[in-house]
Amino acid sequence: MLTSSMLPTESELLPRVSMVHRLCASLFSRKTSLFSGNLPGRKRDRDREQYQIVITESDSVMANKPVVVLAGWLGCQPRNLRRYHDMYDELGWTSVIRIGSPQSLLNAMTIGPSADQQSSSEMLSSLAISLLTGILSLQAPYFVIHIFSNNGCFLWEWIRYLLFDIDEQSSSLDLSTVDIYNLRRKLIGVIFDSAPVYYNGNIVGLPSALRYIPTKEKDHLLQIASTIDTHLIKRRFDEFWNGLCNDTTNTPQLYLYSSSDELASAKEIERLIQYRSNLKEGSGSNIVWKYNFTDSEHCGHILKYPDVYYGKVKQFLDSCANRRYCDVSQQSRL
Repeated sequence: MLTSSMLPTESELLPRVSMVHRLCASLFSRKTSLFSGNLPGRKRDRDREQYQIVITESDSVMANKPVVVLAGWLGCQPRNLRRYHDMYDELGWTSVIRIGSPQSLLNAMTIGPSADQQSSSEMLSSLAISLLTGILSLQAPYFVIHIFSNNGCFLWEWIRYLLFDIDEQSSSLDLSTVDIYNLRRKLIGVIFDSAPVYYNGNIVGLPSALRYIPTKEKDHLLQIASTIDTHLIKRRFDEFWNGLCNDTTNTPQLYLYSSSDELASAKEIERLIQYRSNLKEGSGSNIVWKYNFTDSEHCGHILKYPDVYYGKVKQFLDSCANRRYCDVSQQSRL
């Protein structure tokens, strides 16, 4: 059995992390950054390989609408999120799409936000900061984050860190464009779709997670992943999972999962849900929500059960909005 004394120290691991990140950066240059409005027409910048969904609504209309962040799974493209965009559009929400790159996933598997090093996880830190800046510019009354698989989870980890855990005085990150207090107040819920994935520091299942990535790019990523110290991956996983379990915020969370999901274990998700339910007992009702679709595939619940999916999301959003209204009304009376 491994003990903490047998693991490499942080000073021994960081040089290896830097080397892996430099190699990774030389192989991957894709960065996906999107906003979406009513018309999800896709535009591609072939030089930077960026996909964009153009906002077609006026600023005055958008300012009155809540915002949902759709944090896509690895290899996801905007067209894959069309159903979710249309669902939220019907509910009266503006969609903002963010999809972390393969490089950002690899970075996230080796070092997390707690290190507070902009160079060590540059892709996700910059993606999270630009996302929060964009949400502020939309002047939404409130927003929700809807994440898919661990690619979305790693982005949520950074957002949670920026809004609730960061020490602004000592941080090396440039947060001049982020109004943390305002954003924290406007975040009313988080939806986990097929997430989180319990990989326990083991990259054996990585090929399955990369199934939507082009073959050449996937082979490069797997080659790099095979060079990373397994102790580092395990230590990072423990940090990632413990952060999800012991999230101290009172932001309501909805878990949408399936017993037939071969990537995101329903057993581990339900353990997480039970742990968080016990942790949040006494913090008020409707903090932790869940629904097991039983026989749908990974990130495929809306495809098999569109009406049920719509109903569960709407019920959760209505509860979150009502909860915020009650909180705001109570504060106004103080």
